Amino acid sequence: PDWYLRAGDCLGRVGRFNDCLDLLDGVRAKFPEVLDIQALIARTYSLKAGRLAAEGIHDQNLLFALQDAVRTAEAILARHPGHQDARLIAAQALLELEEPARAEAHAKEAAQRFPTHPGGPILLGQIAFTEFVQLRRRIAEEQPKGQAQADLIARAADARERAAKALQQAV
Repeated sequence: PDWYLRAGDCLGRVGRFNDCLDLLDGVRAKFPEVLDIQALIARTYSLKAGRLAAEGIHDQNLLFALQDAVRTAEAILARHPGHQDARLIAAQALLELEEPARAEAHAKEAAQRFPTHPGGPILLGQIAFTEFVQLRRRIAEEQPKGQAQADLIARAADARERAAKALQQAV
């Protein structure tokens, strides 16, 4: 299994995502107990999605890569809830899929299970900051008045505070 993990890691790092996925899909049934093979598959889907997004490709391939990353990572978590990489991959992919509630649940679990690893707090900070930006845009676009304005401003301030607190924790 180590050879396949190292070969897959190399293929993924150089951007040969489909070759990596073909290699790892072919051996995952041979080594079903090696969850790191499945985690590398999830990471490869996530890397593929990142490359597509960086190239400005926002089509079905990007959506499918993110969904496959989540599906694969959550399958690992069903067997081993304490798998750090799978937890973080699921949270990141869900954030990119604009599912902040599910992403936040995984990020909180990661922060709780792995208190010395910055990944969970970083993702919590990203989620809160994204919420802050969305609320600020909403305020600018809708220009609410009175209590509606006060409520949105309070929610935005809370999101900003949660983002800062989470990122401080990560540091």
